[in-house]
Amino acid sequence: MLLTLILVALPATSGAHPLDRDAYSLRSGLKMGPSGLMAVVILEKPTQFVLDDLRSAPDPWTGKRAGEEEEDTVPARRPGQDEANAYAKRQFDDLAAGLSMTVNGVRVEQSFRTRDSRINGKAGRGFFVYIVELTVPRQPGWGDRVEVVLRNDSFPIEPMYYSGLARGEGRWRVTRDSAAERLGEDRGSGLPDDPRSWTPDDTLRTLTAVFEHKADAPVVTKDD
Repeated sequence: MLLTLILVALPATSGAHPLDRDAYSLRSGLKMGPSGLMAVVILEKPTQFVLDDLRSAPDPWTGKRAGEEEEDTVPARRPGQDEANAYAKRQFDDLAAGLSMTVNGVRVEQSFRTRDSRINGKAGRGFFVYIVELTVPRQPGWGDRVEVVLRNDSFPIEPMYYSGLARGEGRWRVTRDSAAERLGEDRGSGLPDDPRSWTPDDTLRTLTAVFEHKADAPVVTKDD
């Protein structure tokens, strides 16, 4: 849960938002804990893009598009909730379809699913938010050193900013985080409202993290 909260935290002020309002964002997160591995991927799509898409879609019953006037001057049709829900589902499906993950070089066959969250699929601060996640229970064969590679090929041609982070919980520690390597020592807080945590460099479509289990490390609880 902590990883998701960090990834989706909204900026305190609109001026602190690091993104161009005409660009998408993709954030990837990995967390290893006593029970296993969690991966979270978040797409933010500019609100105006979503509204334009909905207005340009034909009505499934009449074939008319939103804004088209009827000959008898009936008010222009507005996209209905069913259309909005169907649109959101397409975003979730497209996001999940472009994701792949390996653990110690072995492909994870489970599919990402839509996260159950009140903000998911909704608009806020100029962007619609779409979140998918995948939880993999800890496997005995993983050992005490686990390398995870999360690859994101979703939405390949849209203007995009990227961010990512890896976190360890309990006795798991992160010994490599490719997002930290790419963003450099001045990556800031790693939180989404910090401009230093973002880059237009699409090498961050791949997040690589190495987790090591330290038997003598202090246990980190959820309250720490």
